[in-house]
Amino acid sequence: MLLAASASAACSLVVDLSTLGSDAGPADVVVPVETSNDASPDAAYSFADDFNRADGAIGNGWIAKSPGFDLASGHVVRDNVSSLDFLDLLVHRPSTEAVLDVHASMEVVPSGLDGGSGSWEQLHVRVQPSTVDAISRLDDYMLFPHGGGATSIDIGRNRIVTSAYTILTTFQLAAPLTAGLTYRFTLAATGTSPVVLFGSVERFDAPSWTLIGSATTQDLDANAITTPGVVGFSASNSDPTGAFTYDEFVVLGN
Repeated sequence: MLLAASASAACSLVVDLSTLGSDAGPADVVVPVETSNDASPDAAYSFADDFNRADGAIGNGWIAKSPGFDLASGHVVRDNVSSLDFLDLLVHRPSTEAVLDVHASMEVVPSGLDGGSGSWEQLHVRVQPSTVDAISRLDDYMLFPHGGGATSIDIGRNRIVTSAYTILTTFQLAAPLTAGLTYRFTLAATGTSPVVLFGSVERFDAPSWTLIGSATTQDLDANAITTPGVVGFSASNSDPTGAFTYDEFVVLGN
């Protein structure tokens, strides 16, 4: 990650997607960001997990609010063992890794067990450590298929004590999410006033990635998430066991 600061408060977070996940990627994505003048690469946080370890608990410092995911054959797999929804199925990093400006990505492979109607694959950033452990409570930003479908993607804000959430923007996909193909979900949150959110979905067309949808939006609402948080992933209580797999989780932050 290159974090470029200037004499003013405005700068850019430049992320080389070719370094994230699988072997190759498209051109850099430039995400607008508000940052202090003393920001520097020396303060950068990075984390990557390919989940390539023994089957069973996810491990490697991940914290699961409730049972809902396991490792199998080097991938995170959905394990629907209860009626809990995404608020309590979240798997997240520890509070010691909280950052304000963050860029997270993970690979997603739908299985088709949803009958082709789509699933609720979810990538979360700025998860607030102060409330993440509370049952039926979640304060963060997330990226997920609109309505659990396969043709559009929502960027939303959670500041809730129920299963309600606020959709901040929706973008269409050039082609629907298809069973057996590998996708890369990306979500970035930067700044505080406004919070700038960037989301994208790419499809892996060997040997490179194809961008099939993206959007940038701002959150100026009084409920905007403006304090450092951690990253994570989740699912809906309607997603069956084996509905999808997650892999190659990569985070860059400051």
